Amino acid sequence: MTVYLNGRFLPLEDAKISVLDRGFIYGDGVYELMPVYQRQPYRLRQHLARLQRSLDGIRLVNPHTDGRVISESGGAYTFGQNAHEIRLTPWYNDSVSDESGEAFYIRDEDSGTFWSPAPLPARGTRPYRVRHGFGYSVFDTIQ
Repeated sequence: MTVYLNGRFLPLEDAKISVLDRGFIYGDGVYELMPVYQRQPYRLRQHLARLQRSLDGIRLVNPHTDGRVISESGGAYTFGQNAHEIRLTPWYNDSVSDESGEAFYIRDEDSGTFWSPAPLPARGTRPYRVRHGFGYSVFDTIQ
């Protein structure tokens, strides 16, 4: 079994808490388990929401947030709480191939044709215009 303690994943036998730890002394910690099936988190959003409600209930601040990183070609990955430690989808540090850990496709049910709203992984027939801003990305096709 692996546990996440103080920003690190550790084998259960290496996870140790000091008797001087505030959570140990005052009992103001939050205990949560996240089920994983076939190496994938199960109902992750519900788990994170439940965890936040528990933290709010005892007035503990959650120093982490979840987020996404996306490139101009549409290559992306999602992380929970910490972009380095808790990657929910794969990230490839290769700006040349710009591989993605996620994909989003649009499919025409009548013809079976599919494409992606971003240039990769399945470019459509029209050119793309990509804009990024603080907290958002927009992918448009040019008519």
